[in-house]
Amino acid sequence: MKLNDILNTLRSCIDSSKTREDDQAEETPSSLSANKFFTHWFLENSQPYYFLFSQNFRVTNLQGAEFLALARMHSRCAEITNESLIVPEFVRSSVFKDGLADLVAQISAPATLDSQRFRKRIWSYVRNKVVVDFYYGSVGLFRPSHIDFDLGDMCGESGYIHSCGKLVLLRNAAKLNESGIRSRFDRYLAANPDGRVFLIPYCHEDFSGKDRHAQFLSRGLDEVKLYLTKSSVGSTSLMETLEKLRAGTLCGDKFDIAGPEDYSADKHADKPSQHDNRRAELSAKVGDGVSG
Repeated sequence: MKLNDILNTLRSCIDSSKTREDDQAEETPSSLSANKFFTHWFLENSQPYYFLFSQNFRVTNLQGAEFLALARMHSRCAEITNESLIVPEFVRSSVFKDGLADLVAQISAPATLDSQRFRKRIWSYVRNKVVVDFYYGSVGLFRPSHIDFDLGDMCGESGYIHSCGKLVLLRNAAKLNESGIRSRFDRYLAANPDGRVFLIPYCHEDFSGKDRHAQFLSRGLDEVKLYLTKSSVGSTSLMETLEKLRAGTLCGDKFDIAGPEDYSADKHADKPSQHDNRRAELSAKVGDGVSG
């Protein structure tokens, strides 16, 4: 991997995140938006991951320390020309954005967004940053494209990670709307154009009557279940939104939605090949104290 290629990627992130009042305004570092840069650097130019814990932080906080240790152990970085070994530094999203804003504020105004010098200053800050945001019973991991993690080893060696996969949508339930669902799913489908997506809503109505034998659910997993009949997406009920996904009117004809009751009896469940390996990547997850 060449450093110039990364700097060009940085340039696209910077250009996309600048906020100018008019097209004639000078393109200075002060016009860089940390929030928009975060979106372009971690979401549009890379693939974040999501980890669900079997126990939440009310029970223990050991899962946090274990997760960071596993992430350090199973991280891998692409070799970059003329760059020393990159060791991931884990920070919260708020710390990352504040640090980026402080860096931009320190750069003199004559430095333009398009300058190699400015991009190298930004690169020196973001090169090893991996954002880790812990929630009440889960964690989101946002990585740059040159740093990746072995999810199978992390999950297999963990005592607290219940499941993990690609993060498609993570949003506070009070802020969720159909346009947000459409933009995030469209982005995911553009990056993964082959096959279909099998979406299984993890809801009380379908699962709670069948999983009471698993006592550990009450210490974490029960609290990430949706009340399907009570939840909404903006002013639209969640059930209606799921029906739009099923009918192809919201994000195109790419989704198969598990029906009510036993999803394994769904008409699509006997055709795993058409869904390739993406069943586990998209479980309906809204809430859990997340922010977006």
